[in-house]
Amino acid sequence: MNATHGATPFGTAESVDVRTALRSYTAWAARQIFLEDRIGTIEVGKDADLAVWDRNPYEIPAAALKDLQCELTFARGRVVFGQPLSKR
Repeated sequence: MNATHGATPFGTAESVDVRTALRSYTAWAARQIFLEDRIGTIEVGKDADLAVWDRNPYEIPAAALKDLQCELTFARGRVVFGQPLSKR
């Protein structure tokens, strides 16, 4: 039994898959703040705000998502965390 959540965590019936979760933080969030023309998806002409993870979140079990490590972060096309592959 998990001391924090109990045997069955509250809200599991409302959980979503990883694709839906990521879309809610990216494309759908951009649309909610009326910035879908600048952010939210990877397209020519949009701000290059990206995070590079150590594993593909679409290919790991949902329980392992909490263990992902961010290796590189771009904001408006510039590295703001980590080092580009060419400098590793």
